[in-house]
Amino acid sequence: MAFVKSGKLPKDAVQIDEAEAATYMWDIVTKWKNTSDTWALRFGAIALGTVSSITGIVINRHYRWKFKLGDYAFFSSAIPIVVMPGILTIVFHKYFANRYSTYRIPPLTDGPKVMFNFLRKHTTKSLTGPLAYLAVLQLAASATVTYYEMKNNLSLKRKLRAIEKKLDEDLYN
Repeated sequence: MAFVKSGKLPKDAVQIDEAEAATYMWDIVTKWKNTSDTWALRFGAIALGTVSSITGIVINRHYRWKFKLGDYAFFSSAIPIVVMPGILTIVFHKYFANRYSTYRIPPLTDGPKVMFNFLRKHTTKSLTGPLAYLAVLQLAASATVTYYEMKNNLSLKRKLRAIEKKLDEDLYN
């Protein structure tokens, strides 16, 4: 199979677009008999998503504890873990802490400098160590998954070329 965007095509060529080519290749990956050749391609994104969700859970628990939220609005702060870990949790926890009066938070009208100093001094300082470990964990996980994805990709290409070569030899001999 060859993907050609333009130019002269052989008369017996089957034309497909990029989406169909991607679907075709993904079918090959998912139906490949030896999963050791494709495990990183199939499960790498799930592994990275899991690491990201764990990081989000740690950040969410930290801010829920800091703002003394208990069980108030748990799902509203847990859902962003899946969507945007760590980014929206601070915003939601500030809102909930103000709404349920569980923690004294300076108003946004005091300016961004006051808010950043508050976050640095009262909430994020004790999270610095765990965040560093989580960042290293995410870096290591993403580097490892990327390495094995490329290794699986090259192995799959090599084996597909060998299959294609064998089919060509059988066809022409």
